[in-house]
Amino acid sequence: MKFHRIKDPWTGPSSVRLGLALRGSFGVCTLGCGYFALQQLGLGDASAIGFLSPTFTGLLAFLILKEPWTRTDFLASLCALVGSPSLPDPDSSSKPRTSLRTPKTVVLKFRQRSAISAPS
Repeated sequence: MKFHRIKDPWTGPSSVRLGLALRGSFGVCTLGCGYFALQQLGLGDASAIGFLSPTFTGLLAFLILKEPWTRTDFLASLCALVGSPSLPDPDSSSKPRTSLRTPKTVVLKFRQRSAISAPS
């Protein structure tokens, strides 16, 4: 950094510090939400949500930054929105989902396991 004579190598120029701080904060929040999704959902569901992030990025760029949203972008996003939920469990459309983790189901499962493993 001294070779290139950069004035503020760690914090950046004062004109872009706010943008750098926001970018870092959003990056930390994104990673935290990804790990939280892995804890609360299955690996397949969390991966499917991760595959949808380019769709939401393009949509937000269109709405906020006024980037062009072409017909190809729309069709690709539509395919991703329709196809991603079928990746983790292809049979999910034919059977109801019963593996939701609510506090009540967690307690019931714990009681069932402890009743099975308890010595008689």
